[in-house]
Amino acid sequence: MDTEIIREYLKETPYLLECASDGEAAWYLLDAEPERFDAIILDRVMPQLSGIEDCCAGFDWRRYLDFDPERMFHAGIAPADTAEKRQNKAVNPEPPLVDWTALRQRFESSPGFVPRLLQTAINSQRDTPGRIRATAASGELDAFFRLTHAIKGFAGNLCAEPLREQADRLCEQARGGDHGALDSADALASALECLLKELARQVETSTADRRDAVGQQRAREGDKAPRHSDETSPPG
Repeated sequence: MDTEIIREYLKETPYLLECASDGEAAWYLLDAEPERFDAIILDRVMPQLSGIEDCCAGFDWRRYLDFDPERMFHAGIAPADTAEKRQNKAVNPEPPLVDWTALRQRFESSPGFVPRLLQTAINSQRDTPGRIRATAASGELDAFFRLTHAIKGFAGNLCAEPLREQADRLCEQARGGDHGALDSADALASALECLLKELARQVETSTADRRDAVGQQRAREGDKAPRHSDETSPPG
């Protein structure tokens, strides 16, 4: 899903996107032809080599890019939850599962992209609630960290702030080695299930709206079509 969003952002630019299957493959791409790339997008958690490991894999990044490993290391870490932020949370009502206005504004140049994004999100996360519960039951804290990190990014892409905050909190607990994070796994899985149902409802609504719009358009075109009379002229 991240790749689809990046492609959408870049389609009106002169940049070409080349994707690697994992961190190790990305490293080899850079090592073979570093001059081909103007920018590198990495994640903290990736197969084979993480973004941090890629940064420290012996490749001279600074030779080709304006790159700071320290900034990369700290990227994506949420700032501390200040007293002011906690007070605002107490005063303000709970946000919706998805900020639909913000999501549509994010892709306002391609309104048809949002329904496709939602369907991709549903398909990609369909089995994740079960994986969360199974991982917690087995006590695999490192695997739980990777799951919560992925869910945090997934929810952020969809402007689903409640789930993003919940996943972020558990991600930081797991990163710090706190096995107590596993106790909240079922709540996280349930929250994700609720979000997936909300996305499915939105997809269904969008599909119905498009169907109605097509029907109305065809009706208007039918009204504008020339009418042929069946009357015949009398013989002269």
